[in-house]
Amino acid sequence: MALSYSNKVMLAPMVRGGTLPTRLLALKYGAQVVYGEELIDFRMLECERVVNPVLDTIDFISKADHSVAFRTCAAEKDAVVFQMGTSDPERAVRVAKLVESDVAGIDVNMGCPKPFSLKGGMGAALLKEPDRAAAIMTALVQACTKPVTCKIRILPTLEETVALAKQLEATGIQALGLHGRITPQRPREPINEYQYSIMQAVAKELTIPVIANGGSLDFKSYQDLITFRDQCQASSVMVARGAQTNMSIFNPEGLSEQLSVSTHYLELAIRYDNTLANTKYNLTKGLTAKAHSKRCKDTHDCSTMRDLAAMYGLTAVLEEQEARVAKLQEEHGFTLHATSIVDIEFSLHSHSYDTFSVFLYLMIGVALPHPCQALSLLVMLFAVDQEDEVAGTVLAHLARRDVDDNDAVAAGEPASKQAKQDPNIVMMKIEYKRKYGRPAPPKAKIHEYCTMHKLDQPTCISTEVDRRFYAICTWLGQQYSTSVSCKSRKDAEHAACLVALLSRGLAHAKEGEEGYDYVNFRTSILK
Repeated sequence: MALSYSNKVMLAPMVRGGTLPTRLLALKYGAQVVYGEELIDFRMLECERVVNPVLDTIDFISKADHSVAFRTCAAEKDAVVFQMGTSDPERAVRVAKLVESDVAGIDVNMGCPKPFSLKGGMGAALLKEPDRAAAIMTALVQACTKPVTCKIRILPTLEETVALAKQLEATGIQALGLHGRITPQRPREPINEYQYSIMQAVAKELTIPVIANGGSLDFKSYQDLITFRDQCQASSVMVARGAQTNMSIFNPEGLSEQLSVSTHYLELAIRYDNTLANTKYNLTKGLTAKAHSKRCKDTHDCSTMRDLAAMYGLTAVLEEQEARVAKLQEEHGFTLHATSIVDIEFSLHSHSYDTFSVFLYLMIGVALPHPCQALSLLVMLFAVDQEDEVAGTVLAHLARRDVDDNDAVAAGEPASKQAKQDPNIVMMKIEYKRKYGRPAPPKAKIHEYCTMHKLDQPTCISTEVDRRFYAICTWLGQQYSTSVSCKSRKDAEHAACLVALLSRGLAHAKEGEEGYDYVNFRTSILK
């Protein structure tokens, strides 16, 4: 039976918040349709569909880094909508055909206001190109056997919004998601009366279901969802942040206690091998109202899934699942693919990617074949040919925290020379710039590596000089740093950790005439 979008209460798509355990939790508490997190077409086109007999799931696994981009299971097959980010009809169709047998519907994100989406011609950028948006939806409707929808934002005027909505309806889509804010507005800004009137006009003009979205500021109960839907005169309603705070908002009988909801979530995360980072993210989102509580802090501080399980009284559940997984892996000869520790091995030449595209892939898992696409997104990890004159002095200052004051400066040498000649400090000319977190940044990579191999975790110390930052990473008896200043303390620590990864062969770079030309990036997962 085809998925119906009429008179439904839905979980909206959320980056990091729309993974499998969250979707299943929403269904448990009464959501009728659940959207996955937006996944970019380029990333999905590098994936292959894999039947996972250990978890009883369908996994879409990257051929490049073997990470799981999208995971689903039979329990949600009739309710899950796959949302993609795309700017091209042909790519959109290829992605849809890859996943449509395992989902209930296909959706295109036309509302994301983030710079990444806008610069790539995706998300809210499509609102300014209605003909391109319509071409994408027409191609999908003609090619897909499952219902096709899209989610947009309102435009500045009622007339513009209605015109776009009707143009999209004419492509044959089954429903239209409508967020009640214009592109520049942030979630903390309430929807005003004129914007409500725009949503009402769209709902009145279209013959397909309109799904109202954007009311999370006012969502405290299930009844609030219905009130918002009715105020927009829409057919259905979808909720994002209001559900993250407490997923039981979908229950008409009232909210459940947050600890109970969080515990149920963690059980699902354990059952479906969710990543530690994503699990912690969603648990702490559920504790937003108690951000300064001990439980929230302790959740954030957990360094392993075992720590989380112990904290929520699920150690036995975790151990039972570990035993079950081990048995099934042996029975089926199937090894679970890493979902957080990435193993990337690719060549610039064999993949015909320019350097900046490789940098982009390392950061967000998206492969862009054209240099301009990578450059336009400004997501780079690169080496620089610049020696900051104060770097040596600052590094010496940092190093002195770990040595006796009498040994701080070598005899007859200034502090800057001491830092550069100190055999205990490995230095490279590396600047780290991070905008998007896929895969995880260097500091997290080291943490994962240490957790897997039961090694001591690194420590980072940093300082500020002229509004720029320097850091030293001390790991396994060795100190690492970069001679280039960074714009933030966090970036400086990531840069120092990247030097540690490079130096220990956990990341690989080819030294060139100007700094380093990154060829490979990998995190060892060998036992």
